[in-house]
Amino acid sequence: FSFDGIPVFADASCDAGYIYLLDTRYTKLVVQLPPTIEELAKTDDFRKFQIKSYFLLVGEAPNHNYLMTGFNTS
Repeated sequence: FSFDGIPVFADASCDAGYIYLLDTRYTKLVVQLPPTIEELAKTDDFRKFQIKSYFLLVGEAPNHNYLMTGFNTS
């Protein structure tokens, strides 16, 4: 849905009573480490791997992003 023409997205992982306001003109998600296969363990005939990747949330104008708390969600 939207509020005054601004899109609003719900996130089940967000703490109750919190609202994050991100200005997407100045906030970007960048790749710090692209998907990389990393060997974890090698035992006898078995090899274990994981795929890891790191991302950064970059705010070029941090004063444009906000966190609001204390909302009643019941």
